[in-house]
Amino acid sequence: MHAGGKGVRAAGAVGGALLTAAAAAAIAGAPSASAQEAQAQRSPAAPLSYCTTWIDGEWGKARCYNDAGFTRTAWIQVTCVDWWDPDVRNTATVQHGSDALLSGHCWGGVEKVEAGWE
Repeated sequence: MHAGGKGVRAAGAVGGALLTAAAAAAIAGAPSASAQEAQAQRSPAAPLSYCTTWIDGEWGKARCYNDAGFTRTAWIQVTCVDWWDPDVRNTATVQHGSDALLSGHCWGGVEKVEAGWE
C-alpha cells in the first residue's frame, strides 16, 4: 500500500476503482498477506494421526494411523441398532508410524461407528 493509506489503481479498473494491495494481489493470483500469515501460524509439527470408520455387515470397524511422533491410544465406539444389543468400545495402543484395526460387533446391526484418540 502507498503511504497515506491510499489504494493502488488497478489497470483497466471500471470507473477508476481503487483496490487495496491485498485485493490487487488476489486478482493477480498472488497469495494475500492474511493467507501467508495463516500459513505461517500452522504448526509444522501438527500430528497427522487419523481414523477412518466404516460398517461391514454386523461389524463396525476403524483403521487408525498414528503419525504424531509418539505412542497413542486409539478408540472405537460402535453403537448397535437394537436396545438389547450392548454398544461396544475398544482401544488399541498404536506406535508412531503404524496403524491399528479396531472393531466391534452388534448382533442386530450397527447404527453408528466413531473413532478417535485418547
